[in-house]
Formats: sequence, C-alpha cells, structure tokens
Amino acid sequence: MRHHGLPLVRTADDIIAAHRAGTTALFVTCEGADFVEDRPERLDEAHAAGVRSITLVHCRQHEFGDLQTEPPLHGGLSPAGRELVREMNRIARLIDVIGVDHVAVGTDMDANYRPVMTEYGQFGVLGDRLQARGLTQAGVDRVLGANAVDLIRTVCG
Repeated sequence: MRHHGLPLVRTADDIIAAHRAGTTALFVTCEGADFVEDRPERLDEAHAAGVRSITLVHCRQHEFGDLQTEPPLHGGLSPAGRELVREMNRIARLIDVIGVDHVAVGTDMDANYRPVMTEYGQFGVLGDRLQARGLTQAGVDRVLGANAVDLIRTVCG
C-alpha cells in the first residue's frame, strides 16, 4: 500500500473517493484467522491496521473450524470458532446485512484452480457478459461494485 501510494479502504466513502479520483484503493482481507491464535484482541489490532474482512478457515484446519476439503474435526466451527464469530460480530452483523438476494464479485486473483479471471483488466468483459445474459446496466453496476460498496458502508461506516 505504501510502496504504491494506494489509499486504504476503511469505509465505503473511501471506495467512492478512490473511484472519483480514478485510482485503485486497497481493501484488506485475511484468508484464515490463523493469526488470532488464542488472542482475540488481535482482531482489534487487525481492524486498527485496516482489515475489514476475515475468512475464518482457509488452506488448513485449525482450532477455529473445519476446512471443506478435509475430513471434519469439529463438525463445522469449533467452540473457539463460534466465540471468534461472536467477537467479530461486535463490528458487523454480516449475515443480517447481506441477505440472500445480494450478489457481489470477489476479486481474488491468485490463480487458484481454474480462475474465471486472471487479471483485473478482464473485469470489463465480465460486465459485458452479464449484460449479454440480460442484466441491465444498473444491475451490472450493482453486481460489479455497488452491492459491495453498500455492504462496506453498512458494516464499516
């Protein structure tokens, strides 16, 4: 972020400001809550550093829960994982906020198994394809960013 001079996204207004300025902004997420270990206060530290989204379990099973590609150890979230979710929900009611009718595109471009897109320059093609499938421009705009901005505004301010 500092090396490239990118602004950090802490709220939805940060995204809007970057869009108006025609620049890229950095929305920090963590794939896996491994860094928390047995210290829930690390969530506050991560939030203060700019983290706004955490996937509880990623790449390996651990004390917070099972991984979908491995045999279950905890039957889903462990008691520590449920406690971590309760602590995280002290800054966001994610399920209540999103609802089942909201869709947004995740932009994880790390070339996982069969990625749909491999570079951000392809994002415009996705909009064209969504329109070809019948979405209006307003619908495409919602899916390609407005829903995510609304979610971030509700959750992060």
